[in-house]
Amino acid sequence: MEDTSGESELAHEYMVKEPETFEAQAIVNVSFSDFLDSAPEVKAEPQAEASSDSTDPIQEVKAEYDAEERSAPLPDIRTFGSDNDDSDKSESGNNDSEDDDDELENRIKAVISRFDKPYDLHFEALPNLAVYHPSFRKVERMCLDLVNRAIDMLRSSSYQDTQTEELIVYMSSQKDIEYPKATIIGMMGDSGVGKSSLINSLLGTSELANEGATGSACTCVVTEYQNAWPMQKKPFAAEIVFFEPTKREAFMREHFRDYYVHYCEPIDELDNDALEESEHRASTGFEAFRALFRDRAEFATDQAAILFLSSATSENDSTILDQIFSWTQQLVLAEQAASGLASYSADTAEELGGKLKRFVQTVSFPMGYDQVASLWPIVRMVRVGLRSRFLQNGLVVADLPGLSDVNITRTGVTERYLRQCAYILLVAPIARASTDKLVQRRLTNMFKTHSSRKIFICTYIDVMPPKTIPEELAQSEEDMEEYNKVKAALKKTLSSVEGLKASMRGLKGAAKKEAAKHLKNLMLRKKVIATLRLEELTALRNKKVIQTIRYKYSLVNADPKPLSIVCVSNLHYTHHLEGYDEDNISMSLSTTGIPGLRMSLLEIPAEGKLNVLRQYCHGILPGMISSLEMWSSKSTTKRQQEFRAIVVKPREAAEALVSTFIEEIKSIMAKHVLGKIEESEQSWINIGVTVAREWFSWNHATFRAWCRHDGNYSTKSKAHLSWNAELLRPVVEDLGSWECFDRALHQEVEKCLAKLLALVDNIREDFRGLCLPTGAHLIHTKLNYRYHPGVPGVEATDMTPFMESLTSKKVMLEKCANDISAVLEEISRETRLDATTDESESYIMKALSPLYGRMAALSGKQSSVARRALLEDAIGTGKPFSQLRSSIKGAIKRELEKSLPKMVDDVQEVFQQILNDFDRMFVVVEVDDPRTNELRKQVQAFVAQARSDIDGPIVRELAIAMGCSPTTEGTFA
Repeated sequence: MEDTSGESELAHEYMVKEPETFEAQAIVNVSFSDFLDSAPEVKAEPQAEASSDSTDPIQEVKAEYDAEERSAPLPDIRTFGSDNDDSDKSESGNNDSEDDDDELENRIKAVISRFDKPYDLHFEALPNLAVYHPSFRKVERMCLDLVNRAIDMLRSSSYQDTQTEELIVYMSSQKDIEYPKATIIGMMGDSGVGKSSLINSLLGTSELANEGATGSACTCVVTEYQNAWPMQKKPFAAEIVFFEPTKREAFMREHFRDYYVHYCEPIDELDNDALEESEHRASTGFEAFRALFRDRAEFATDQAAILFLSSATSENDSTILDQIFSWTQQLVLAEQAASGLASYSADTAEELGGKLKRFVQTVSFPMGYDQVASLWPIVRMVRVGLRSRFLQNGLVVADLPGLSDVNITRTGVTERYLRQCAYILLVAPIARASTDKLVQRRLTNMFKTHSSRKIFICTYIDVMPPKTIPEELAQSEEDMEEYNKVKAALKKTLSSVEGLKASMRGLKGAAKKEAAKHLKNLMLRKKVIATLRLEELTALRNKKVIQTIRYKYSLVNADPKPLSIVCVSNLHYTHHLEGYDEDNISMSLSTTGIPGLRMSLLEIPAEGKLNVLRQYCHGILPGMISSLEMWSSKSTTKRQQEFRAIVVKPREAAEALVSTFIEEIKSIMAKHVLGKIEESEQSWINIGVTVAREWFSWNHATFRAWCRHDGNYSTKSKAHLSWNAELLRPVVEDLGSWECFDRALHQEVEKCLAKLLALVDNIREDFRGLCLPTGAHLIHTKLNYRYHPGVPGVEATDMTPFMESLTSKKVMLEKCANDISAVLEEISRETRLDATTDESESYIMKALSPLYGRMAALSGKQSSVARRALLEDAIGTGKPFSQLRSSIKGAIKRELEKSLPKMVDDVQEVFQQILNDFDRMFVVVEVDDPRTNELRKQVQAFVAQARSDIDGPIVRELAIAMGCSPTTEGTFA
């Protein structure tokens, strides 16, 4: 236990009382000034103050906070020394003590130097990766400039023909570098845990993502934050996407039925769980209606709404339903959204956030004020566009409805949207992060769906429980060193304050005024050190929580990588953005965790963007220049058709190759997936029957409750259990060979690519082996290819441009292969998730949900026996597993049929481009035209300069960018 003598009065400097439950907790903005200035006084130690070894604290503080020092640059405030014990020090020990003092003073100066200086994230360092290097942008600009100059040259020429027009179209379609679509980062967690606040912090805005009191639902709709759109006129804009009319009516009908069945019909004998579920659904519907129609007299109050809804004669009352449908349509039309899309724009984040509030949450005003409709129940998604340095680098951030919201609809929306997210951020308050079983279960589900592509965010690290004992947080004595140093400095400063107060009692005039000035500086020092003490205590807790969460996670998940965890304080980061002062001192910027998280997220899309630019510089761009060169080098030859046949042949062979590739993919699926299912299906049936019989021992009410909830439920007496997950357990284990399926797919892509590349190489070989007439020969050196007809006085045809263009076509084929691999990986991933998870849209749920519905609907004395018989028969005959097999087969076949035609077209386009290049270069007869000759000279000069630009500054700048040292994995705490 820590010795608290002489510092008990400091305890409340960093303590914020934690409510009984986090859901009811509101963030308290602690004023250190209020805490410290009201603290009981610490008795001074006169002997220590008079010691010759001690420095005058007044002069010390005066020197530290001199005006010139306050403008010093921000030092590294996380550099610490050793223990600060002055007793029994050697000469070397004294030097260590002085270093400790210097480091602490640097930290104090760093805090004060930031007073009234808002943090500007536009100057924040970007990851040390190629895509964020200035040379990367230079390469992009040089490539675009090069293509635009080529297009302008052709367009401005007085000579135009079919081939020049084709060149313009071709280069115009290729001038934009097509980077991968933006990476979606999804924020997942319960309502009120800080998701919206975290988004505001990452974007560096305030009040854009609507924040609410802790525990309240402030986001009811999926809200995407994207980089500003090309045609966006104002800094902030939004699109509200409404559900289509049939979906809106289905929602309204379901909500009304739930309300009517619970409140207006006689309630059958239901167990407590069933009654609670019925009430839950009814309140969900009532909440939606009140939100939508609050501005109408029929729903102005709860009593009025109850009276209106209870006037129905049945759950299908057409009068009530038609009125609700009509009101809903009027709401959409009032937003000028007849097409299902409404748009808003604003000059500030606060303005747009205010406009969007009623689309993402319920907005209400006190009695006596005009009410407004809250449209979130009929809104599918909100997209927000803003100019953001963070988002412009290929990221989209999505604020998702809480998974524990009262409203069932919005939790379903969250589950469906998560599939689209490349990365998931699970957000939870640090106070319950290591103990909440629901958090652990979600982390396990995220491992199944997203593997290691997830980050756990602990929020509210600035909220410290009362009477926190540092020794209980520390993992070792070393962990306590920095905390003890700051604690000792705080004790010493308080002692100095009391000593100065005592010495001021007899002072008057100028001396008293000077002493008061020094006292003010000492009080400021006290506040700063108290903040540093909170910071050290926060670091201790962060470290312990991270270790605990990782340990629990490793016990139930076979993740080869440690769980990525980041601890953040949105409150203190906001203080930095606004600029804190001596009355509102904040923890250091790095301790808030936001800049580090932002940098790590920016690393996610970096590799994909770099690969695309490399392919563009080494393949697409040189290919366009080669096409220009071939047109400008156009030659006549009597053997043009014979030469052309050499180029046509691989195009036809490529089509056959791709067809064979598609059949091989289907064969791989049959071998590695469907074959494994057929092999294991009987085993799954046997295990399923065994586990189902364990459920048969449950009492009647509990068994029926699980049937009503599609086999996934929990009660006060029985812990959470998913029957579907239990039935899938052997499926997941046996389909672990799915990785073999993925490897086989990858190998097949590589094999197909090798054959396609060989077809391109064969064009060169076929030209070499061409049967030449007597005297004709193909001149091939390291630098060029020239065909000489063997006729005296006839100039040889330079084939070098065409041969060189084949290299760029090989790069284009490699891009095609990468695209095919990405599509196959996505098909495989989505199919595997549907086959091995128990989400609402998974194959097992589609197979069992109708069965659960029939089982729950049974009533009567023998209903319990009948339910068990239905379940045992379904599992015993293998119906869920046979449907699983057919669903997998159908899904893969369907996705392949949808995606593979584009793959075929992309490959064919490359070989068609080879043929087009040949046709541009060789003609049978050509009419001499002075304008043609002039344009050819311009093109040839341009080609020479373009090749010089590509081989020179473009390649050089790309190499400079790629010279950045890539950051290592595991950059999270």
